[in-house]
Amino acid sequence: MFGLGTILVAGTLIAIIDLTMEPLFEWLKKRTQKDVYGILEWKTNSTLQMQRLAHEQLGFGTWTKTSEAAPVTERGELLSTIHAEDPAHPVLMTLSDMGIEKEDFSS
Repeated sequence: MFGLGTILVAGTLIAIIDLTMEPLFEWLKKRTQKDVYGILEWKTNSTLQMQRLAHEQLGFGTWTKTSEAAPVTERGELLSTIHAEDPAHPVLMTLSDMGIEKEDFSS
């Protein structure tokens, strides 16, 4: 029982530390404002931000919360899909690949 309890307590502490470290250090960095570029680089290279950058570069989505951990689009917005013509090298489809004119898309 003691071993199981120890594992449970240690695992809980590790999870709490994992969930609080990044927001804590981000808050501390914002207070000192010494490494704004480092914080921006860290956030921009996260998975959701990389997906936002890819879609935004192709002209998809009206994005908000672009400097936060989870950027979002307006409700019901169209995003790109995978162009699977070459399965060895999948890419996101552009508006023209989807048969959509920029003017039709923005209205």
